[in-house]
Amino acid sequence: MSDTEMSFQSPAGLGDLVQGAASTAAIADLLLAGLDVLETNREAAAHYITRACSALLKDKEPAAADSARGGLVPWQLKRVKAFIEANLEKPLTVAELAPVARLGPSYFQRAFRKSMGISVHAYLVQRRINRAQELMCSSDLPLSEIALATGFSDQAHFTMRFHRNVGVTPAAWRRERSDRRAPSRRTSVGTGGAGATAMIAM
Repeated sequence: MSDTEMSFQSPAGLGDLVQGAASTAAIADLLLAGLDVLETNREAAAHYITRACSALLKDKEPAAADSARGGLVPWQLKRVKAFIEANLEKPLTVAELAPVARLGPSYFQRAFRKSMGISVHAYLVQRRINRAQELMCSSDLPLSEIALATGFSDQAHFTMRFHRNVGVTPAAWRRERSDRRAPSRRTSVGTGGAGATAMIAM
């Protein structure tokens, strides 16, 4: 056996590294072996370093695939949801959201659907509509401003999406909620008036 062939033998325990799961220690051993022979045998050094890189890549890819098959793990889902809530007024894309979960766009889309049961786009639209409903109930902002504040391009886009998801237009939905609150306000005012009259009589 030549010196070059002998130098290509892996350190103990690393013979099947690329075929199996790569541990941090095993990869470190490969890199150290490469450094040891760097000055005396560059070909052997390159061999060890290449194997270490291959082991890292093979260890990483299945992990990403497993994440996509099993959905997002809790920390990923929490981070993505928080990012969406903090940026609802912006035109968010899968390319922007995927890095938040530390995944590629394709893996992220599959993992998100697995976890949430709907696509990223459908979830974004639903959250925008929910935020718009909150604003319509808690403020007197015009619908055009609410549309922009919740990430829709304009009021027409907002109305179309809202009607498709809720079944009525934003204006009709808001009017219905306003009509429901009106009787309770009138009753409260009426009760207060009667009480004031009684106190004057006394």
